[in-house]
Amino acid sequence: MATGKKAFSGATQASLISSILRDEPQPISQVQPMSPPALDHVVKKSLAKDPEDRWQNAADLGGELKWIAQGGSQTGAAAVAGGRRRKRDWISWAAAALLLLGVLFLGNEVRRLRTGDRVRAIHSYLDPPEKTTFRLTGDDSAPIALSPDGTRAVFGAGGKLWLQSLAAGTVAPLAATDGGRFPFWSPDSRSIGFFSGGKLKIMDSSGGPVQTICDAPNPRGGAWGRSGIIVFARDVGTGLSRVAASGGAPSALTVLGDKKQHTTHRWPYFLPDGKHVLYLAANHASPRSEDNGIYVASLDGAAPRRLMSSYGSAQYASGWLLSVRETSLVAIPFDAKRIEVSGQPLRVADDANFDTGVWRGTFSASDNGMLAYQLAREGGGGRLTWFDFSGRRMASVAEKSPAYSPELSPDGRRVSVMMGDPNNDVWAYELDRGVQTRLTTDAQAQIAPVWSPDGSQIAFVQGLGGGSDFVLVTIAADGAGRPKELYRSKERLEVSDWSRDGRYLLVDRGNIGASDIWAFPIADPAKAFPLVQSPFLEYNGQFSPDGKWVAYVSQHTGRDEVYVTSFPSGGTRWQVSGSGGTQPRWGADGRELYFVSTGDELTAASIDGSGSRFEVKDIRPLFRVNMYTGPRSGMYGYDVSPDGKRFLVSDAGEAGQARVALVVNWTAGLKK
Repeated sequence: MATGKKAFSGATQASLISSILRDEPQPISQVQPMSPPALDHVVKKSLAKDPEDRWQNAADLGGELKWIAQGGSQTGAAAVAGGRRRKRDWISWAAAALLLLGVLFLGNEVRRLRTGDRVRAIHSYLDPPEKTTFRLTGDDSAPIALSPDGTRAVFGAGGKLWLQSLAAGTVAPLAATDGGRFPFWSPDSRSIGFFSGGKLKIMDSSGGPVQTICDAPNPRGGAWGRSGIIVFARDVGTGLSRVAASGGAPSALTVLGDKKQHTTHRWPYFLPDGKHVLYLAANHASPRSEDNGIYVASLDGAAPRRLMSSYGSAQYASGWLLSVRETSLVAIPFDAKRIEVSGQPLRVADDANFDTGVWRGTFSASDNGMLAYQLAREGGGGRLTWFDFSGRRMASVAEKSPAYSPELSPDGRRVSVMMGDPNNDVWAYELDRGVQTRLTTDAQAQIAPVWSPDGSQIAFVQGLGGGSDFVLVTIAADGAGRPKELYRSKERLEVSDWSRDGRYLLVDRGNIGASDIWAFPIADPAKAFPLVQSPFLEYNGQFSPDGKWVAYVSQHTGRDEVYVTSFPSGGTRWQVSGSGGTQPRWGADGRELYFVSTGDELTAASIDGSGSRFEVKDIRPLFRVNMYTGPRSGMYGYDVSPDGKRFLVSDAGEAGQARVALVVNWTAGLKK
């Protein structure tokens, strides 16, 4: 008002509020040299970041402005004629009086933004980086995490982690974070922790080398405390561990007791004192049991204590515990000093996403009133739909559901799927009659079931890990009888294909994000051998129709690409995709290899594998489709019909695209 220039500015509403919370305004004397110099002092004190440093009432501020008008601000100024001085004093007083209103208003707004008083919440949205989609849910996801100071966000998209400035709106990928999962911040907002390749890692948010801290085979979240301790869930079926952020050997923080009550501790979050940690204790067999709940552990070794019943994660922010119940994000009054719930939950949003596969609300809150959450997807899941090669929808064969990993039987009359994450079972659809049949009960099945060449059996892996075994089994395709055990391992196994001659199974072996491809002879699984083994991630092996070749996905170049190697010798590899690719599937005659590009385009590669060498002749995109792939990116969302004339796609539609809401001053409207 006194200068004709705004004290704070921003390109968006979110960046404007971020500027108010973070920046210091330019001194008035620099913008308007003719203003009384003492006004700089008045404004600076009015807008002090700490409430104790501001004017405490209007009387104090009014007295200061009156002193300025009476000439108290003119110390050191050159003398002027009395008439001119009186006129300038009058102008100064008028400007000061007008400024008083503006300063009182702006100072009050800053105070309310910083103390959480009721002001209007500001809503906006975050978009994924160009030509990518968010990777916010599932076993290998990277849900959005706001920095404690509310200025930046880290999230997963396009197979890596990205850093976005909420003030400037800029976004950039973080180097060496391919496959990064479940990111979290250091308390000073300078460093980021995440999981990749079965390891816990940290890096400076401004860039620089990634430091590996320790093993974390199949993690479920981490938290970084003020004392330099990181608490994390190293596997799906373990208690919490603790390790110094500077490195060293991890040690147990919590221990699973009676596994009839809880089979997992996950999603740790530090309370403000830096000594106590919230976490979810739950049971895989009963994900919605009342026995599941939020507990608090202490770094000093005190016994964990139950806070409340819950089937999902919780985070502390601004005097509240945030948690998602169904699709409602709720805030529960919480006394952080006494470490206890102090009131009834209040609704923050009605459209928040809950990741049922990992029991986590997809949200994050900063220390200064910023909130980000994934919007719930309407009609989540996918609908099994036939597409022709032009991308035209031909017919749907089932209602929309959370079923995933479709695998057509050799005769094309049935399709197997997984359903029930995290405690999956195998189901089969009869495509002609539209009937679905449950083939297993409480099987804890892993990823994709595969059909035997004659369609009489289905192979899959049972087990959740975390100390328990992974068991490779087969069952009758009609669900009759009990599973037959082929192989048992402490190491994670995920079956991906069954050879056309019936002799071999291809299996991803190793932790999520660090697996190799092994071939298991059906006749003697103990003689399994590595087909593709390297320091890089390899997965999703697929036999060619003639059995001479295996297509697979590898991160040899730093991102997912489709390759082919010979079988059973392995060794030489031929790269098929050039700009990223997953989900390889062979055409019926072996002359084409299909895959999904990083732009979600179903793509066809014309190939020649008739000789001793493999040749890629041509690559062409077919059509773009949004597939539902279940709890992990890179899992199969389609299959090719046995006659090679159409695709069966788990079609998520536009509702399947992840969206993120951003709210500034989310506590507005809440009453304790």
